[in-house]
Amino acid sequence: MSSPVPTPDGRWFCETCESRYDGPGDCIRCPEEPLLDLHDEDTRLTIEEMDAGRRRKRHALLGLASLAVCFPLVILVGFISTKLGVLAWVGATGALTGVLWKAFPTKDRLPEMEGFQSFTD
Repeated sequence: MSSPVPTPDGRWFCETCESRYDGPGDCIRCPEEPLLDLHDEDTRLTIEEMDAGRRRKRHALLGLASLAVCFPLVILVGFISTKLGVLAWVGATGALTGVLWKAFPTKDRLPEMEGFQSFTD
């Protein structure tokens, strides 16, 4: 059996290196890594769940980083009013998290619906 050829819209997917191939077999870049069939709905759902988990983890980490960076606002504005300091901290944290989320988005392993149209027919 010949080795599969990497193609950007291939039917077979390597979970480790995120490459797509035109035929079944093992990934040529990753030792002993079998290729997953994107025709299989369970495979697509598994990849989507992994992507969702990566997004949740990224969002939590960016939120925690924003909390830490914006914490000095509680102290600085807290001299005026404790409630105002906490409100400024929460607002700044939300805004910074949003900016970081847009600046550093997660890259899904398979962008939504890319290459699936011809597989589901």
